[in-house]
Amino acid sequence: MSDAFVPLDVVCPHCQAVVPPDASRCWLCGESLDGSSLAPARSPVAPSHRGASFSLSTMLLITTLIAICCGLLAAAPGLGVIVCVLLAPVLVRTAKVVRRREAAGVRVSPSEKIGLAATSFVVAMVLATVVGFAAFCCFCAVCAFAFGADGNEPGLLLLALGVGVAGLLSIWGVVKLGQWSRRRYLRDIEVKP
Repeated sequence: MSDAFVPLDVVCPHCQAVVPPDASRCWLCGESLDGSSLAPARSPVAPSHRGASFSLSTMLLITTLIAICCGLLAAAPGLGVIVCVLLAPVLVRTAKVVRRREAAGVRVSPSEKIGLAATSFVVAMVLATVVGFAAFCCFCAVCAFAFGADGNEPGLLLLALGVGVAGLLSIWGVVKLGQWSRRRYLRDIEVKP
C-alpha cells in the first residue's frame, strides 16, 4: 500500500476555508483554486487529534435545537424538560457517530446527520415510553398488592398480579430495546470500506 496521503479536504490559500479537493473555486471567498497552492486540511498522522471542531451544519443544527428547547421551556416547561432530556442522548449519540465516521475518513453529509439525529430521537422516545410504562406498571402492582393484601380483596390481588406481569414484560422490553440500540450504534459507527 502506498504511503501517499489523499486528503479529504484542502485549505483555500486565500481565506483558509476548508474546500473539497476537486473544487475549482472557494465556496467562501470565491477565488479560483489551482491545485499547486492547496494544502491538506487534515494531518495524515493523527486525524483523531483534531480537537473539538464542528462544521457549520452541525453548529446550525445544535443552535436550532437549543432555540426549540428554550421556546418549549418558556411556553410549556414540563414538555420542555422532557424534550431536553430526550435530546441530550440524541445529540451525544449523533456527535459520536459522526466523529467516528469522519475519523475513519468518511464524509458525513448534513442530511445524513439529520437522519442519524431523527432515528436517535425516535429510539430515545420509544425507550422513554417503555421505561415509563414499566415504572407505571410496577408502581400500580405494588399499590394494588398493598391495598389488596391489607383488605383481603382478591380482585386487587389479581389486578396486582396482572399489572406486575405487564411490568415485568415491560422491563424485559426495555432490556431488549437497550440491546438493539447498542447493536444499532455499533452498526452506525462501523465504516464500510
